[in-house]
Amino acid sequence: MRILARSPRNVLARRLLVLVATLAIATTGLLGADTTVAEAQSSTASEMEHEFFTLLNDERTARGLAALDADSGMAGIAHDWSGVMSTTHLHHRPDLLEQVEARVTTEWTRIGENVGRGGSVATLHQAFMDSPTHYDNVVGRYNRLGVGVVLSGSTIWVTFNFLEGPALAETAAVSPTHPTFTDVAQDAYFYGAVDWAWKVSITTGTTDTTFSPNGGVTRAQAVTFLWRAAGSPTSGTHGFTDVVPGSYYDQAVAWASTAGITTGTSPTTFGPHLTVSRAQMVTFQWRAAGQPASGSHPFTDVEAGSYYEPAVAWAAEQGITTGATPTQFNPMSGVTRGQSVTFLWRAAGTPTV
Repeated sequence: MRILARSPRNVLARRLLVLVATLAIATTGLLGADTTVAEAQSSTASEMEHEFFTLLNDERTARGLAALDADSGMAGIAHDWSGVMSTTHLHHRPDLLEQVEARVTTEWTRIGENVGRGGSVATLHQAFMDSPTHYDNVVGRYNRLGVGVVLSGSTIWVTFNFLEGPALAETAAVSPTHPTFTDVAQDAYFYGAVDWAWKVSITTGTTDTTFSPNGGVTRAQAVTFLWRAAGSPTSGTHGFTDVVPGSYYDQAVAWASTAGITTGTSPTTFGPHLTVSRAQMVTFQWRAAGQPASGSHPFTDVEAGSYYEPAVAWAAEQGITTGATPTQFNPMSGVTRGQSVTFLWRAAGTPTV
């Protein structure tokens, strides 16, 4: 670990102690398995940032430490630096102090940085946990964190920027505001749902400026959305061989399997990258809600006695869905990202945050 103390140049005369540690990992060691490449290709950078953040806070919670707050200023610095590394090489930001002074508006006393590259979130996270200097930053005295991920082919470049300062609740900072997704119009039926889902960390955009509301949803993403909406409960284990250990959806699949929300595509496979239909999505939600009894529905294309019929009836009765038309549900059509977060938002009572 490199320790650097400097006299701060800002008028607030902040005390600085920068703790940084470089994570140099051989690419061949992390990209040898097809599963790691598949993860890098199927998850967005924003989803990986969320996953890294969750894993770090899980580690702190396991040690009885307070969770780190998300710091948008530090996240911006981290994302920019990951982009630089993706076009150069793995190294620490030489102007970290200057960047923090220019872009973080609250008081602070200490900053730190971890950087790394690899083929999957799970492998990188474990490497950080196995390195004493990096682990010290994760479980140290910091209380705020910014995570930046940039994907270059199948390689993940990540920067963690840690900061010690007043809790964000004690400053003018508030919970993250909805980013300007250029493909989410304010008059779209899913606008409120996207805003809610982003703010409560159920899902992120597919890029910094797009949500891709018409994009499909995989089985891994669907159960992860549900798991996060349920408060990310702890659960047991699963026996699916195609679920990457430590992946963003690993705990969600275990929860969904244990809770009877899904049984997988076979006794040993979950099919995480298969897309989900509208029938499957409302069925997952219905099962997560405890399979409540319901009345009838108006949809002529919902097969009587099908596995999804009671779920569709419940969703229609609860106002979770109004169908593709007044008489058509389109059960076999793929559910979109816009539809999936809207179903969850309506089930939660259309909250505003």
